[in-house]
Amino acid sequence: MQASVLTDAFVRDNLMGPNAVLMVEELCDGFLPTDTRHVCDLGCGSGLTSIWLAEHIRGSVCACDLWNTAEANQAQFDELGLGQRVHAVQADALALPFTSGTFDALVSVDSYNYFGRQSGVIDRVVACVQPGSPVLLAVPGLVRPLDDQMMEVFGVSWTREQMEYLWTANQWHDLLSQSAEVRIDHIGAMACFEQAWADWLACDNDYARGDCAAMRAGADSLMNLIAIRLTRK
Repeated sequence: MQASVLTDAFVRDNLMGPNAVLMVEELCDGFLPTDTRHVCDLGCGSGLTSIWLAEHIRGSVCACDLWNTAEANQAQFDELGLGQRVHAVQADALALPFTSGTFDALVSVDSYNYFGRQSGVIDRVVACVQPGSPVLLAVPGLVRPLDDQMMEVFGVSWTREQMEYLWTANQWHDLLSQSAEVRIDHIGAMACFEQAWADWLACDNDYARGDCAAMRAGADSLMNLIAIRLTRK
């Protein structure tokens, strides 16, 4: 088997938050078939999750992100020898440039919570996925709904506006159960929370250093990572 390009050093240099490689690995375990032909990696960031997906399925990956340019991401995929199987696209998740049923799986790690907290969004997003396909989302979350007491801890590093992007598993269940386009298979806390955050906080960049204060103040006991596993009806 060919060695993974996702070395510890490479992952560390490309992290944009809690270790997305650990998150996508746990999220997809047992839910994303290896014979998947075409998967959309929605909100792929710098492409770590797209690389992981390319190493674990036989098909191709569409690495879609709004803030990272397709040119920059594609250059990295090409340099790693993955350019024939991973294709970068820059697009808004709420206006995806794909026809109905383009993909037979959709994965989104540490991204969906930024744009998907309104009723009806999941219906728009999964329109590009074939019926019966897995829709796998991993998001940072809270153990209970945000309140002023929690903000005393979170406020050491983050604004209330930033924290309002984080929901509990029950809040996600309540929202997604309104959709007639997806079936909820599982929503719950992920086991990789502690290690994924430890990997991020060990990074040598200002964003990681800024997050350390809240975690030292006890934010880790109020947060989690949430796996949301759906099937497109």
